[in-house]
Amino acid sequence: AYSKGMTQKLGLAACFLARPDLYVLDEPMSGLDPRARACLKDLLAAERALGATLFFTTHALADIESVCDRLAVLHRGVPYFSGAPRA
Repeated sequence: AYSKGMTQKLGLAACFLARPDLYVLDEPMSGLDPRARACLKDLLAAERALGATLFFTTHALADIESVCDRLAVLHRGVPYFSGAPRA
């Protein structure tokens, strides 16, 4: 009965409540409004600053530049690039 955005927020909240050392997230920004996206980016950056490892998929490269220090680009399942977001 919840919208896609609300369902995404509930799933993310459950994930972050556990405070794991490793986060594996599939399209965590999907369905979120701009404000929720900004809040999630801040939360991901804070978890990373505390030493957590973030591993997530996204099609929006702008989402990773502010959070990640490394990325990998796959094309048809084959690694095409691995390095810093700016590269």
